[in-house]
Amino acid sequence: MTASPNDFSKQARMIWATLDDHIKAFAPLESTVSALATPIEQNFTNGGHTDGGYVQGYEVEDSDNTPDICELYACILRYARTLPWNDKAAHWRLIKVLTAFFARPEPPAPLGYKDSVLWRGSWFGSEVRDEWNFKPSVRPGKDIVEDSEEWTNLNAFMAYFTVEVATGNSWYGFRALAGLMEPTLVGGFELEIMLPSIAVWILIAGKVLYKAIKGQAGESSNVDSNPAGEFSLQHWEIWKKRFLDISADEKGGLKDATRKMAGDAAREMELIESS
Repeated sequence: MTASPNDFSKQARMIWATLDDHIKAFAPLESTVSALATPIEQNFTNGGHTDGGYVQGYEVEDSDNTPDICELYACILRYARTLPWNDKAAHWRLIKVLTAFFARPEPPAPLGYKDSVLWRGSWFGSEVRDEWNFKPSVRPGKDIVEDSEEWTNLNAFMAYFTVEVATGNSWYGFRALAGLMEPTLVGGFELEIMLPSIAVWILIAGKVLYKAIKGQAGESSNVDSNPAGEFSLQHWEIWKKRFLDISADEKGGLKDATRKMAGDAAREMELIESS
C-alpha cells in the first residue's frame, strides 16, 4: 500500500490537501480543524446511516462530495505514513489535529437518534484496526521498500500518539515486539522489511511499554486491565537480546542502517531499565 491521494475520492483529496497545508505550510490549527470538522458535523446532524446508536457518515463512494468521519480518520492515518518516523514535530502536529477532533463538543444528534455521538464514537479505533491490515508484503516486489518505510512511519505515529495521548494503545507496540519472536523473522529479507517498524516502538515509546510491563509484574492477577497483556519482563529481556544479536550479526545480510537501528533499540532498552 502506498500512501498517496491520487486514487482517493474527491472528498478525501480535499482532506489530504487541508492536512498538507497545516503540516507543511503551518496553516493555523483552529482553521484546519474547523474546515475539516464543520461539514462532517453538519452531515451528522442532518442524518446519515445509523448503527447501534452511532451515526455513520455516508460512504464516500455513494456521494463524492459527502463528508465522512471514517474517511477523515483514514486520511489522517494514511498521511502519517508519509511523515518520516523520526520527524517528531510533524507527527506531533498531526496528533494535535486528531486530538482537536476528540475535544470538540458533540454536534446536535439527528432527529430520532438523541443518544448518537460523533467525536465520542469509536470511529478512530476502528480505522486504526483497518489500517493495520495494510502491512507490507514480505515478498520482494516493486514497492516493498517504500511500503516498509511507510509502515515504519505509521507505527511511529501510533507510538507518538501512545506517549502523548493514549497509553492504552501500547498494545500495538507489544504486538509489534512480539514479531521479533516469529519464526519467519530469523533474518534476511523479512527481517530487513519489518525490523524498523518494531524498533521505533522502543525508540519512541519504550518508557511507556516498560512501565506497562513492570505494572503487569505487580498485577499478575489483572492481565486484562494492562496493555502489556501476557507480556512480562522476561519478554523484555528476550526482545533486548534479539535486538543486540541482530545489531552484531554482520553476516546476516542486513543493511548497516537496519543493524544500527536494532542496536539503538537495545541501548535504549538498557537506558530505560537504569533510569
